[in-house]
Amino acid sequence: MSISSLPIFSFITLLALLSFIIQRHHVLMCLLSLEATLLSLAFGITIISASSNAVDMFYCIVVLSFAACEAAVALAVLVVVTRSFGSDLINSVNTNKC
Repeated sequence: MSISSLPIFSFITLLALLSFIIQRHHVLMCLLSLEATLLSLAFGITIISASSNAVDMFYCIVVLSFAACEAAVALAVLVVVTRSFGSDLINSVNTNKC
């Protein structure tokens, strides 16, 4: 990988954020968009560290582990919301019902 892959990283990040903005009806689509954003961030860290000849991939592993933890917590919240409200539509979830 070289620094010439940086426009691809920018395009993937922009596409993931755009899909997050557009697909705001279902919780699952929002979660998938956030995961794509985190994966593109890990890809960007890999590109930058490879272009600077850094052997250390510590930050990429940290970002990927945070992404895995975020995915596990988000899926647990998705299961709770789906069981409580009957669907994963964001409009049907009203947080004032607590």
